[in-house]
Amino acid sequence: MSRIVLVNPHGYRFIGDASMPLALIYVSIHLHKDHEVVIIDARFDKDWQERLRRELKKSPLCVGVTSMVGKQIASGLEIAKIVKAESDVPVVWGGIHASLLPRQTLEHPYVDMVVCGEGEETFRDLVRALDKREPLDAVAGLWWKSKGGIREGRPRPVLDLDALPDIPYELVDVERHVEKGPFGRSISMMTSRGCPEGCQFCYNTVYNARRWRGFKPWRILKEIRHFTEKYRVQHVLIQDDNFFVDLGRVREFAEGILSQKLGVTWEVIGVHPRILARVDDELLSVLERSGLTGVAVGVESGNQETLDRFGKNYKIPDLVAANKKLAATCIVPTYCYISGWPDETRQDLRQTVDLMFRMKRDNPKMVYGIIRPLICYPGTQIFSYAVSRGFVPPKKLEDWAGFAWFNYLDIDIPWTTREEKKWLIDLYYSTVMMNPEYVYVKSRLFKFFAKLHAPFMKWRVKNLDFRLSILPKVLLFIQRRLM
Repeated sequence: MSRIVLVNPHGYRFIGDASMPLALIYVSIHLHKDHEVVIIDARFDKDWQERLRRELKKSPLCVGVTSMVGKQIASGLEIAKIVKAESDVPVVWGGIHASLLPRQTLEHPYVDMVVCGEGEETFRDLVRALDKREPLDAVAGLWWKSKGGIREGRPRPVLDLDALPDIPYELVDVERHVEKGPFGRSISMMTSRGCPEGCQFCYNTVYNARRWRGFKPWRILKEIRHFTEKYRVQHVLIQDDNFFVDLGRVREFAEGILSQKLGVTWEVIGVHPRILARVDDELLSVLERSGLTGVAVGVESGNQETLDRFGKNYKIPDLVAANKKLAATCIVPTYCYISGWPDETRQDLRQTVDLMFRMKRDNPKMVYGIIRPLICYPGTQIFSYAVSRGFVPPKKLEDWAGFAWFNYLDIDIPWTTREEKKWLIDLYYSTVMMNPEYVYVKSRLFKFFAKLHAPFMKWRVKNLDFRLSILPKVLLFIQRRLM
């Protein structure tokens, strides 16, 4: 039985995060029965380097690395360097970043192949070709190096999600990824891929070509039952890009939780305001009775002109009305925002802050959320706009390691000065500290610390006053150096 090694790089982790390496689990879906698949997670395995070296001595067919822009690039290259130094095993990269920039990724000497887009079938076909020593030309969705240079395979059609086999969660220690939160034993899962919206700052417009596909409700319910029966899971965190696209599917899913008496609560990260506004009172009642505890909504800006300009496609009054409807339920919304838009004025940002506090007045249960600086990711329309304004993208794979919001100060953004970026960083970390209940903050110690500082941080944000602002700078240092 051939051996496959998959490594999840160390990247940015939310405080207290214990999420499963879902990308690597999914890519193993066709392989784990006929091959021995080993998943190493550099986020949690302190001895990951030694584990990788031990696996290389067993001569695996390949080592796979997933990647997103930012710290995962640097960690992924460290992984690939070990493979190249100690074996002749080919290194295969996948994930969002490698899929958006396959040629540049392959130009790095540590990378031999790139799986573009969804990897379940492409990686299966690649492993089969490597195992049988067949040419790679027939592997759709693959880019690779040959003696003649970089080769590009034909595109692979999108997958029928419900045709996929059962997801092999047991390839990892699931218990390690069960989090203990306010709703009990919690686990993260995905129920759909993509998003049909046209937000100009989002990778989905190019990576998924504005396509959305969702698992059928019966399949999601089957997975949840598996988690509840085998791992005593009490709460499910759905991490979709846009869960509510198909409201009929949402209703069937919620009714299934009730009819099957699964006894779980659940929350959703990835809700578009326009679709949230379409949820009527009847469906809202079903969702509440089924155990929906919270939704995280991408508001992005309180300035309608900014929303229209960058393709967010909703009207602020509709969001305000939806928030008021949620106030009458037990469903707690978290609203997230973006700062540093092209040509954004201080008055535009004032409108965002005013909307944030207005929503809280209308719905006291609401969680404020955060205001995070904009990063123009490769492939997006706003990235092309930044280039047209004079932005020079990184020329090498390794240079993308610092291209993330935690390194915002050092990114050359044509429409923002260094002083303005410092101010936006202070705003961001102040919103983090006024949010002890923010969904991505899992650390009890941090929650306690944030509760102590929340009143003053709310004052700072509400007044946009960051003079003598020390704490945000401390948090930035911790984020960049220790996480």
